[in-house]
Amino acid sequence: MEGFRYGLLKELANEICQDRLLMVHEGGYSTAYVPFCGLAVMEALSGIKTEVEDPYLEAYESLPGQELQPHQNVVIKKCEELATKVK
Repeated sequence: MEGFRYGLLKELANEICQDRLLMVHEGGYSTAYVPFCGLAVMEALSGIKTEVEDPYLEAYESLPGQELQPHQNVVIKKCEELATKVK
């Protein structure tokens, strides 16, 4: 999914953690789709875009419920506030 390519965590790691970033995969995803999500994360972190095409992207992006929910937005806003205090 394209969302996994979003580089905000990498930018924050650069600014406030001397480029250190720890990533943990908690599991529970589709065994067929998780390799594409993992690749998107590695592309974002390395800055290298491969030519691998995600055959599931269109189907997953058209699923309902992909928009952020109000409770998720609250957590994201709080994280943004905390990140600005650290800078």
